[in-house]
Amino acid sequence: MDTLLRRAIELRQALLDYINRAEGELAIALERYSADQLAQPTKFQFQGQARTDWIVHRFLTEAQISGKTPIAYFLENASELTDGDRALVHHWENSFIGLFEVTEPLATGFNGMNWLTNQRYQIQVPPEQMPTQLGQKEILLSHIAPLGKGWIVFGPQMRLGKLGKPKLAAAIGHFKHDFPTHLYGDAPELLEAAWQSVEQYHREFVDFFGQDQVTLPGDQMSQQLQELQAAIVQKRMDAVKQEPEISEAEFLERAATLGIAPQAAKQLFSQGSPLDRLTARPVSLPNHLKQAATLTMLVHPRWGQVFLPDYCQLLGYLREANPEEAPTAKTLLQTYLANPEVKPFIWQRLAQEYPVPLETLLRSILHRPDWQLKQDLPALLQEFHHPPAPALPETASVPLHLHQLFEAALLEVQKQKKKPKEKATATKGFGR
Repeated sequence: MDTLLRRAIELRQALLDYINRAEGELAIALERYSADQLAQPTKFQFQGQARTDWIVHRFLTEAQISGKTPIAYFLENASELTDGDRALVHHWENSFIGLFEVTEPLATGFNGMNWLTNQRYQIQVPPEQMPTQLGQKEILLSHIAPLGKGWIVFGPQMRLGKLGKPKLAAAIGHFKHDFPTHLYGDAPELLEAAWQSVEQYHREFVDFFGQDQVTLPGDQMSQQLQELQAAIVQKRMDAVKQEPEISEAEFLERAATLGIAPQAAKQLFSQGSPLDRLTARPVSLPNHLKQAATLTMLVHPRWGQVFLPDYCQLLGYLREANPEEAPTAKTLLQTYLANPEVKPFIWQRLAQEYPVPLETLLRSILHRPDWQLKQDLPALLQEFHHPPAPALPETASVPLHLHQLFEAALLEVQKQKKKPKEKATATKGFGR
């Protein structure tokens, strides 16, 4: 075994032993972090001890205790480490989780591509974690960290096998759900661009509707969203056409990110065809929202968009003189507390517009007569597992290679559905 790899394995074990023996604020932080993570539903099927192992390794680099990570605590208290050891462990602060396709199996690991960012890596695997008969195109969910000029599997690893496009797209959707902070963990420029696209969508929504909150019957909301998408495509592609000396290849790439078929985009580029002859990427609401008598859509430049069919009903209760006397109001508010889709920005909006009735209702629901809306709302949302900060929402754009994967996966599923006596696998990438 390579000397550096052997030392990395020893140091990783020493770090884990230190965390497992920790006392005081570090132990309390691990307990709280683990409890919070275990309370969150997962899409990947972790077996036995595996989920706990994932949580502990994420804690090492994600948790902050008095402004420091657990790795920093370890380095402060491991006086026997050499300078080389310290440099190696310190670099593990840059670990991340990815969904890797094996491009070349190696004796001690593999060369692979992170499907989330299209980045390439040479990854060494500790012998006890090395999969048997690892083949090309296999997909591995791995937590990796820097090791010299390459990388090492730092935490647990899950072998997903060789996946067709629909199952790979579904795995990427699972990844976004289970590991949102690692979505573009090795490509900060992609993450920044994605956040900028969320803000841009918010501006375009407000420009189209004139406000950031709209209530319509569900079927009308679906139609309006399709018109919004068409307007966005028109605006963005018009802007591209105005750019001086744009090449056909670049134009086709921009068109692809908007869901425009290559042949249609080529015609547009060569003939200057108006975009209103093209069909924008379809925007479809689930049937239960489409059939809602009233549907409220709220958008935010960081939290994205939320659809609530009973929001107007709740506002009606909050406007009443004695909202606590309406049992349905309490039931609805309890549902909102338990629903992670009701993002914190909605609670903040309700608290600003209806502070007194909201506080009255929540005191009654919680059986806490001294509960204070202004100071206690953040803690209450955390208690009900609402995230303190936004993860990248569905309104974010995705890199071109993921967009193309999702489109190909959807086409494959649609073809399968047309075949008699065959059951297709439902596919949903995180851009849908």
